[in-house]
Amino acid sequence: MFISKSASLAIIMVLMLLNASCSSDSSTDSNQESDAGLETGDTNDTPDDSDDGLNTDDDDTGTTGTTGTAGLFGPAQYIISECNSAGVTTAEAPNDVNNPTLISTEQLVKGQLSEDSSVLSFDVWQISLQPGNYHLIVDSWMVSEESGSHGVRVTSLGDTTDNDERLMSTAASGFSERGYEFLEILNPTTMRVKVEPTYGETMNYVMGIFPNGSSVPSPRFTECPSITTLSLETTASVPLNELTDAEDQRWFRLDLGEGVYTLDVSLQSGESPLGYRVELMQQFGEDESERVASEAASSTPVTSSDEFTVLNDGDVWLRVENVYRTSGNLELTVNR
Repeated sequence: MFISKSASLAIIMVLMLLNASCSSDSSTDSNQESDAGLETGDTNDTPDDSDDGLNTDDDDTGTTGTTGTAGLFGPAQYIISECNSAGVTTAEAPNDVNNPTLISTEQLVKGQLSEDSSVLSFDVWQISLQPGNYHLIVDSWMVSEESGSHGVRVTSLGDTTDNDERLMSTAASGFSERGYEFLEILNPTTMRVKVEPTYGETMNYVMGIFPNGSSVPSPRFTECPSITTLSLETTASVPLNELTDAEDQRWFRLDLGEGVYTLDVSLQSGESPLGYRVELMQQFGEDESERVASEAASSTPVTSSDEFTVLNDGDVWLRVENVYRTSGNLELTVNR
């Protein structure tokens, strides 16, 4: 059952107060468990979200803070660890909604979804969650490792299809994608989670559900990009090659405070035309993010100066791609 964020947080605080004052009253526990609740707050404007019943309130954003009860029940915290800092289980999920594979929080699971249209390609996992807030994160990429359209749809299965609830739907064209959803669990509940492809291409995915206040490997679980750490008001100078595979992307990581920043970019070469695009990824590095800059011209150099907004204190990533076959030297600076 989905409810508004303000109502859900009020209910959570009431339940916490009741538990503190009436810990010996067993009827309180039974009342909590009789009506498990689930709320999602979609932070992505994916193409498929217009009709999936997701609550798209933005009130779940927050800064990093303490773990424990305050972190679990508080606003969303974006605490990151390095890409590939957590292992992925070898457990496999069945293509059977009645026989899910059990998983736990902070456990990374993987799967491959087939393009065979004659087979209903999906995986089903089951997880038990205590009351609190959680981060649902899924990385996906095409098996061919090429750039293309791909994505995942994650559904919480009810007793009947009428009770199914869409948790996440991602769709993008690129080498890889990260989808993110903030979940608010009101009562102890066990969810059967169905993962299926948004498109028909054969794709890999890695998924994890993390309690709020715990760290999440970012900007990807695996398939780690090469990232340049950049400081404010410091210019990075790197080659920008023709975009033939994921290694031709240039990633920059900055630790920034909430606020508005200016991005200055220059691409220079002895040839033309030249062009680039820059995307900002925040929170845990999810895609469906802000296009900060996009510039192309037949002259050299090509330059731009654009503003972008950081929503929360912490790490952000800038991903730069070449839009032509002409390679050049890229210079990039972020100023306050």
